[in-house]
Amino acid sequence: MANITKLMGRHRDLPQLESQPFASLSAGSASDLAAGSEIQMAALPDLRFGFPPSAAPGQGADGALPLNRMVARWAAFCAQGTADVLGNATNYADLQLLLYRWQASGLLANTNPGTYLQGILGYYTLGVNTTAGGAIAANPGVLATVTPAAMTNIADGLLLAVDPPQAAPGAVSATGNTGTGSSFTGAQTVKVSQTFVTAAGESVQSAVDTVTISASGDNVVVTLPTFPTGVTGMNVYASVSSGSTTLYRVGTGVSSTTSGGTVTLTNFPANTNPSPPAADSTGSAFELVMVSQVTATTFAAAFSNAHASTAQVCAVLPPNYPVPFVRASGVANTSFNSSPTAGTSVVVTPLSMYGIHVGDTLLLDSVASGVQESVVVQAVTTTTFTATIAHNHSTGTTHPIVTANDKYGIPLLANGADGVIQPGDVLKLTRTSNNATGLATPAGNFFLDWVPSGVRQ
Repeated sequence: MANITKLMGRHRDLPQLESQPFASLSAGSASDLAAGSEIQMAALPDLRFGFPPSAAPGQGADGALPLNRMVARWAAFCAQGTADVLGNATNYADLQLLLYRWQASGLLANTNPGTYLQGILGYYTLGVNTTAGGAIAANPGVLATVTPAAMTNIADGLLLAVDPPQAAPGAVSATGNTGTGSSFTGAQTVKVSQTFVTAAGESVQSAVDTVTISASGDNVVVTLPTFPTGVTGMNVYASVSSGSTTLYRVGTGVSSTTSGGTVTLTNFPANTNPSPPAADSTGSAFELVMVSQVTATTFAAAFSNAHASTAQVCAVLPPNYPVPFVRASGVANTSFNSSPTAGTSVVVTPLSMYGIHVGDTLLLDSVASGVQESVVVQAVTTTTFTATIAHNHSTGTTHPIVTANDKYGIPLLANGADGVIQPGDVLKLTRTSNNATGLATPAGNFFLDWVPSGVRQ
């Protein structure tokens, strides 16, 4: 490319920043942006066709410069609003930076030249929600290895929330029932609320519910919800007398540590018991950490705060904080559970499409399977790739997919290890939900920092 005078930044690399607003989307795949309708972020000009044109075809005012290429150095999403959006391991969505490229060769049969999805350059997944699995000591600046309850979707370079604050519980489910051992006398009106308890503290209370007891001997039964990740118990608060709006805790300790259990009130609580907290304390140890290393069962990060083994570890979109994307332009290391048969234009659905781009060479299956083969990716969507496959692959087996190497051990990547963006390429933004339930995403802005590929980092 052109000889670039390094002028600015730590490496004098003349960075360029792009920004694009992104609207909020309701939960579920039905609200995802359809292929071709994603939000356009930026396009890399082809300097052979600069303006104004000159007498020489394809040699515009900037046409004398060598081929222009860029690499994305940093991409991020900054949410608007006032509340954190926390990840969910069952129903979630990924925010993705897509690369579209004009293709005139290597296309599927009966496919016209045109601009097609070339692959995913970067992403942030909201599919992480687990617990620490063991106590974490505060040791700022020093990597600690964590073995969480699950490693699902945790990747090197992913930003995680640890011990995030818990929102107030939802509406109380309480009824007045006929029971035994109750000290309530006659008809009574009982006000009831509830809070979440974590290893770090207690949330603010829910909305207050009103329960009516019709006769002496009746009691009040509060049915608790299933505890969210990181919650170890719940406290129930009740009025100190009939109709009173002054509430005290049912019991002096945690009212219940049973997820989905019940708490039975047989009398008004004592006015010496604790009152509902005026402020949340579940987020007292809250911090954001960047994953630095991963194995199949562990990840490493530096922690400034101490955390209990029950601490919630999850993906997060905090308001007014640019959450960096994970690079997806490197090598693939995933698997597929389907059983593709030999043929042309075979569609494969891997566990993850990150690291798979048009033109990449992949190794399908293991050596032990006896049918390991290399294939060239001909087309992709955000969830599938298409290739010509020479062998049938068995059913009921998890088959590995990795990027193939050349004879020198260099990965066979169409865009190289840095994910080079070529002249005429278009960058677009989208959201991909993992199912019809998914997870709602807030409005915000995408940011992209990219530099000439000759500068790189």
